[in-house]
Amino acid sequence: MITKDLPLLRSQLTSLNERELIEVMVHVFEAFANRFQVSGDIGARYVLAKSSFNKNEDEEPYIEFLGVPSEPYLGYVQDEAFENGSCPTCGVIVACIDKLATCPVCGTMGVQCT
Repeated sequence: MITKDLPLLRSQLTSLNERELIEVMVHVFEAFANRFQVSGDIGARYVLAKSSFNKNEDEEPYIEFLGVPSEPYLGYVQDEAFENGSCPTCGVIVACIDKLATCPVCGTMGVQCT
C-alpha cells in the first residue's frame, strides 16, 4: 500500500498544470472504470469535472467534464482546458486541451471542442 507515500503523491499532483492533471487523472479514472465494467455498454465511470458558479447569483452552476484529446496531439494543445463542446451522444459539456476530445462520461470520441 502506498499510504505512507500519499503526502508525496499529493505534492506532486498539486505541482501539475491543468493539462498534466487532466492527462493523469483521466487515465487513472479509466483504470478504475475498467474494474467496474459489468457488460458491454453497462458500467460505471469516474470523471473529472470543473464547475463555475457565482454564490451571489441565483443560477445553476456551469459544469464541464474534462476529457483527453481523441487523437495524438496535433500541435494545438494548451496548458488549460480552454476548448469545449457538447457531446453528441450524451449531451454533457466536454472541456479539453485540444480541438477533438473523448467524452469522459460516455466514451464518444471526436467531440468537437472550439
